[in-house]
Amino acid sequence: MIKALVLPYKALNVPSVNVVGRLNPVKATGAKMEVSITRPDDWHLHLRDGDLLEAVVSHRVLINTVSAAHYGYSAFHFGRGIIMPNLKPPIKTTAAAISYRESILKAIPTNCDFTPLMTLYLTDTTSPEEIKLAKESGVVYAVKLYPAGATTNSQDGVTDLFGKCLPVLEEMMKQNMPLLNDVALLEDPPLIVASRVQHLKTIIAAKLLDAIANCKHQIGRAIFMAHQCAPSNQEEANKLSIGWQCLFQPHRTIAEGIISRKEKFIGCRVHGEVSDPEVDIFDREKVFIDAILRPLIARFPRLKVVMEHVTTEDAVKFVESWKEGFVAATVTPQHLVLNRNSLFQGGLQPHNYCLPVLKREIHRRAVVSAVTSGSKRFFLGTDSAPHDRRKKECSCGCAGIFNAFVALSVYAKVFEEAGALDKLEAFTSFNGPDFYGLPRNTTKVKLIRSPWKVPESLPYASGEIVPMFAGETLEWLPLSLIGKKNVTD
Repeated sequence: MIKALVLPYKALNVPSVNVVGRLNPVKATGAKMEVSITRPDDWHLHLRDGDLLEAVVSHRVLINTVSAAHYGYSAFHFGRGIIMPNLKPPIKTTAAAISYRESILKAIPTNCDFTPLMTLYLTDTTSPEEIKLAKESGVVYAVKLYPAGATTNSQDGVTDLFGKCLPVLEEMMKQNMPLLNDVALLEDPPLIVASRVQHLKTIIAAKLLDAIANCKHQIGRAIFMAHQCAPSNQEEANKLSIGWQCLFQPHRTIAEGIISRKEKFIGCRVHGEVSDPEVDIFDREKVFIDAILRPLIARFPRLKVVMEHVTTEDAVKFVESWKEGFVAATVTPQHLVLNRNSLFQGGLQPHNYCLPVLKREIHRRAVVSAVTSGSKRFFLGTDSAPHDRRKKECSCGCAGIFNAFVALSVYAKVFEEAGALDKLEAFTSFNGPDFYGLPRNTTKVKLIRSPWKVPESLPYASGEIVPMFAGETLEWLPLSLIGKKNVTD
């Protein structure tokens, strides 16, 4: 049995009175407490393909002698799911997304109305025309940014976000198509300028010579001087960028084109094929924010951006610092209840290994505080990522936690311990569709506070999957759907 919890779930003394939140009744029934919430959506979900797809979409099991139909995987308790495109080969085109969607629909039982919301895998060669096709298809809802080599099946990811991908980002903003960011770091963002001054000088000199030749004399001379005295640290880079804006004001059109494409020297050149080995794996999120996301959003202020599976206090503060409705974040069950100690307690724990990697306790607490505060900027995204047991328990195991089986139970416990059960429904069921501009689901899911044991493993046609908290006892059990047919479009 693999130990998963940082701390054991604590018994919570709940008064035997009704606690009523907005459309979220919580009531005590005898010795048990019930929570009824609008059917949730999963805004970050990996369904894989082949045998794994059929298993994780609709598999059902018996829990505490409850009918198998009452407790299954993603399709039984989530109304919709944003489906990740990092397959082999990845889903790069609208046609491929439509085909993958058909495969998912075939795997869903006829008595289930789960709706897959498809995404495209952004590459250096994605075209603006593909974004238009995606929008017109009615089945593609977002574009996913994977830094090349950052996570599972991301070898075809972006290497030049601020160069080759600019036309695509502009078209996405026109089409109101959200960009989903996998919070990792592209290789060689010159954020730590002091250690890469010569590299930065070379980039500026090589890439701006044409711009210098075509600009008016004053602007060209200023740029030439700038690349001869490249900044030695971030503070100097900030000052220099402010000076540029003042100097360029009389020629704003030309200047903005130059400055925006180089992103003020901070994250100005995002290129490479793998995550930067010089950045500590526990610092990737913070560096990604400063080097890539901040300049990206500054350049495209009306582009909808979702930070996937945030894990740090830095990410929480970043999301909260931008205008509501344009920057949001998904949060996983594991990053709410586990910290990095969970990777090593009692020996190496491969089934607690995921990307982004688990962080320090101070960060876990910050993420919990954000999601249980009632903020509309955060919503449910499990990042449920199934792998065959043999691919997890090996010399070079895969990253990913299969949590679809326990996600609602874990989320409920987190909100209960925070004294915020009245805010659970907004996080699981309202904030996501509101951000995407989709209708909320109309059916309900009932959870009861009744202990149940997570199976040690879940068999499927080609092997078995070890779920999150395998062999552990959880306290909240999702039971059933209540009401009419779910909204699906």
